[in-house]
Formats: sequence, C-alpha cells, structure tokens
Amino acid sequence: LVAIDSDRGFQDPFLQRSNDEHAALTKSVIFCLHSLLDLPFSPSLRLELLNCVPEAWVLRWLRDLSEDRFHFQTLLDDGVICKAMYRDELNLHRYLRRKAPRRLLGTLRRLRALLLSRESVTNRDVFREIEPLLCSFYEALLKKNVGRIDKTLEDLYYEVPVEDLVPNAVFASNDALRDSTGQRHPKDFHDELVDEIQEFMSRLQREEETLRDDR
Repeated sequence: LVAIDSDRGFQDPFLQRSNDEHAALTKSVIFCLHSLLDLPFSPSLRLELLNCVPEAWVLRWLRDLSEDRFHFQTLLDDGVICKAMYRDELNLHRYLRRKAPRRLLGTLRRLRALLLSRESVTNRDVFREIEPLLCSFYEALLKKNVGRIDKTLEDLYYEVPVEDLVPNAVFASNDALRDSTGQRHPKDFHDELVDEIQEFMSRLQREEETLRDDR
C-alpha cells in the first residue's frame, strides 16, 4: 500500500460554488482507475486495522504531531536550523482544522466496522464506505466518459457540477464539513479526547457497579 496525496484526506471532498451547485474538490486520477479500485484491500493493513483501537491510534497521532513540532521548534530556537535554509518556507505551526481529529476517528471506526462485517473487501468498497457521495460522483463521471480517460480528467479538473452527474446528491451541512475555522493545536485535541475517553470509561465502570449492586 502506497500513500499518494494522503494529505488530501483532510480537505473537504466538495467545493460549494453557489447555493445550488457543487464541484469535486478531491481530484485524483487514482479514483478513475478501475484496475486499482477493484483490487482487494491490503491484507496487511486490514490486519493492522482489525487489531487497532481507533481512539489509541488518534491519540498517538496527535501526540506524535505535538512532539515533532516541539523537536523542530527546539532546533530552530537553538540555531541548528534556520528558516533561511528552507527559503523561508519552514512552517512549524501545525494546527489542525477544528473537526479533523474527530472525522479521522469516525473514519477509522467505520472502516473497522466494514472489515469486521465482510471477509472480502475491495478498495472501491472502502472508498464507498468512507466517502459515498464522492464515490458516486466518480462512478457517474467514468460511466459518462466510458473508455475516455482524457475526457474524464477534463470534466474533473474543469469542475463539472456534481449535480449534473448525481441529481439526488445530498451534501452535509456546513457544520459537518471539514471547515477551516477554529484551528487548534494537536495537543488541545489530544487532551480533549483523553478527557472524553476517561469520562466514557468512568461511565462504564459506574454502570458495571450498578449492575453488580442490582444482582
């Protein structure tokens, strides 16, 4: 499994161009290749996902981001590196979109549920589970331009309206989209998620104690 443009997973899948028209913001030729989409999902990644605890994955990722930022900030403060070395393109302010960690956690949970429910899963199945509307858009785009990858890419990059290909498209509300407002530091998300997990575990413990007392 090779990650290609994986940072795009943190952007909105669609761009609203007007009140009644949207365009695909997630554009990739990868989603136009049937030979790749119809391959079985990576067995090694499947095993890793089935053995993981989604909450622990997200917590570890947030912790690593915070530690990585602190490490490079220390190198910068000590003069080991300087922005001039990177043509002033060095940016250590790794803030995340307000809902990125929660969406990532939700994606991991849905992906594990899919893998647990079916023995055989393709890359297309995963795509459809994670981004159903985006998957429908690409499938309609390929059907419209069957055998014409050049025309498919032309429509994609010239932003053919999603509504033209998926008439019944239902988009998430603005609150549900991965908006760019309210950016926060990874450590803030980490601490908030830890508090939620601790509260959840405490609630489970109280419920177990109540059940024991009832018996």
